[in-house]
Amino acid sequence: MKIEVLGTAFVVQSDQDPAYLREIIDFFKSRVRDIENTVSTKDPLKISILASILVIDEFLKYKTGQAPGNSIEALEAASIAQRLIRDLDKMLDPLE
Repeated sequence: MKIEVLGTAFVVQSDQDPAYLREIIDFFKSRVRDIENTVSTKDPLKISILASILVIDEFLKYKTGQAPGNSIEALEAASIAQRLIRDLDKMLDPLE
């Protein structure tokens, strides 16, 4: 199955049903769009990391029986993640 997200394309081989894989990719892309509409960064890696954090947050809340995060919680998680990425960037690039 060919996957295209954040300007990158690649092929994934899996024994999973293609419809299931498409559902996973569509879910991730929806989180990417949420992040793109929320934060100022346009860096695909950072957007992917932030989207992944949101997906993990939703998964852990589901796993522990908590209600899924509402948009305020999602924005808060994105804000925290963006601040962490900004701090890491400063530490890794002392010229900024």
